[in-house]
Amino acid sequence: MLHIRNRNDLIKLVEDNPPRGAIGTAIVTGTVELLGAFDQMVPSIHSGWVLRITSESKQNVYLVAITHTKHMPDWKIYEIKNIPWDHWIGEDVTSGLAKGDLDTYEECVVKHNGALEHETGIQRLLEDRRSDGNDSQTNRRK
Repeated sequence: MLHIRNRNDLIKLVEDNPPRGAIGTAIVTGTVELLGAFDQMVPSIHSGWVLRITSESKQNVYLVAITHTKHMPDWKIYEIKNIPWDHWIGEDVTSGLAKGDLDTYEECVVKHNGALEHETGIQRLLEDRRSDGNDSQTNRRK
């Protein structure tokens, strides 16, 4: 079984096992951003990471989830439609893999809010965090 040690291991895993051909091409020729770790990949109950892969032409953006549990024999890699920001754990841990390429919840949401306006809950989450100034993960799950 492959042990994920760093960002490059995650990218290589998806490069070698893309959910579809276009993602395999984009991960090699385009840009990849690690959004961090999530304690639940909705609609499943498994934790994992999300990669945002942008094609070389910048016309296609793919969100890819990578999950694994002790009960699964191998890594599961699949495309998702929405980033489960309610379950992001980047601020609660010290690992670079969990934080992703951006260090704070606000940086992640602000950067991706414009590109992913269709996601439900992001505006509410930002408002909750601004209104009480508390950085605990509890506020993201209201």
